[in-house]
Amino acid sequence: MNPLSFVSSLSPESVAAAVTLGLLLSVSCGLRAFLAPFVFSLGARMGWIDIGPAFAWMGSDLAVATFGLAIAIELVADKVPAVDHAFDSLHLLLKPALATLAGAALLQGPGGNPLLACVLGLCTTGALAGITHVTKAGVRLGSSATTMGAGNPILSLTEDAVAIGLTALVAWGAGHA
Repeated sequence: MNPLSFVSSLSPESVAAAVTLGLLLSVSCGLRAFLAPFVFSLGARMGWIDIGPAFAWMGSDLAVATFGLAIAIELVADKVPAVDHAFDSLHLLLKPALATLAGAALLQGPGGNPLLACVLGLCTTGALAGITHVTKAGVRLGSSATTMGAGNPILSLTEDAVAIGLTALVAWGAGHA
């Protein structure tokens, strides 16, 4: 059985929607590592998003609480100059990994192949989240150099707003797919 046979049954509109959601998810994860996994966990827990059986664990109370605590810590830590750079170093691999996880949960859906979803998630959402993160970290270094770190909290709040908006669009789109 061809693992890509599901593609022939997709309409151009659904492929375009999936690509758009994946791109938005990637940028969001590149800015805030734990936001999309938290929203997907909460959405799965509440029954708003169907992430498929292979990712059902993401809808557990433990996953919601863990991702919720992680995003709260990330949102606060990112406002503190110097701590934000330490987090950027830690997130170099973490953000693409979490984007891959969230992308795979989105791509697998109710009847898809979880392995294929993980590979596609890594090649798309994971890669673009990594690029977004490296770009964001570079802008942050420039801000630190020119403002002695004083501009970083303002950049962080802007990144929060963009990541929250993009994640809300992805969650809404995933819930209406």
